[in-house]
Amino acid sequence: MQVRITLKKVEHQFSAEPGERLLYAGLRHGVPLAYECATGTCGTCKAVRVTGTIKNLWLDAPGRPDHGREVEALLLCQSCAESDCTLDGSPASTTRPRPQTLPSYFEAHIAEIASLTADVCLLTLSLHRPFHFEAGQFVLFSVDNLSGFRAYSMVEGYATSRPSFIIKRKPGGAISDWVFERATAGAPLRLFGPLGVATLRPETDGDLFLLAGASGLSMAFSVLDAAARNGHLARHRADVIFGVRRAADLFLVDRLAATGAVVTLALSDEADVALVRRSFPDVRVMSGFVHEVAAACLPTTTSNTIAFLAGPPPMIDACLRHLVVGARIPPTRIRYDKFS
Repeated sequence: MQVRITLKKVEHQFSAEPGERLLYAGLRHGVPLAYECATGTCGTCKAVRVTGTIKNLWLDAPGRPDHGREVEALLLCQSCAESDCTLDGSPASTTRPRPQTLPSYFEAHIAEIASLTADVCLLTLSLHRPFHFEAGQFVLFSVDNLSGFRAYSMVEGYATSRPSFIIKRKPGGAISDWVFERATAGAPLRLFGPLGVATLRPETDGDLFLLAGASGLSMAFSVLDAAARNGHLARHRADVIFGVRRAADLFLVDRLAATGAVVTLALSDEADVALVRRSFPDVRVMSGFVHEVAAACLPTTTSNTIAFLAGPPPMIDACLRHLVVGARIPPTRIRYDKFS
């Protein structure tokens, strides 16, 4: 199918395969479409149908547009074309850097599943070709017989044919339930990526201030890995605040401390703070949520600081308010991809 989409009076044209999500088709052809989660939860990739037949792939998507006001509105990530069509959409921000690698589809299979806590594991995949991406980006998972795609960030900060992902089990999460209950070595997956704009840009970035909750630690590892490899950490400071609820929820702390960053563990359950301090004497341990601990750990000057955020939406929202209003870090120096 041929798709025409107008983005701020500029028309773009691309082809979409039968059943392919319009967002993915446009992105792999280099069309500068606006998006965040790419999975139907945020609503950023909203567009309006002008002509043609469009199929909605997820009628109950949380990010769906207000159909009472715009009856032809749709989410590009949850829609496919059933005929040639024309659309009006939103372009990506002009301040957003152009991707170094256009996203594409990858066939993969599970190489290893390593348990980290009762509800977190490290999933390593094997791909048939190297996967090139920028540190901090993410990829979408698709599994046979499970509808839709799910977003996960790579742990590595470099191109690899064996990417790893920190997977946290979510109540009712189809992909995470599959990983924890039924997936075995050799099981196939389909990937689409890389996606995301919360990336390290060593040519312009300064000190790093990374805030991570639960599986959001993947992005922190990726950024720190790339920063160490390209010499960025030799010139700039890096602070990481990793937040969980209890001591039993912590994982990969020794690996995080070995990155060379100044590590602070934030525990919202104050009763476990003393226990964690004894277990990890080489890192700072504080009581509170990530945004609360961040208030006490901000650099003395933030003019050269780039903040990276990764974690559940409530954590992201609280951290954004604090960094912008409290710490007065310009929004242009804060990077995140919000998932729900």
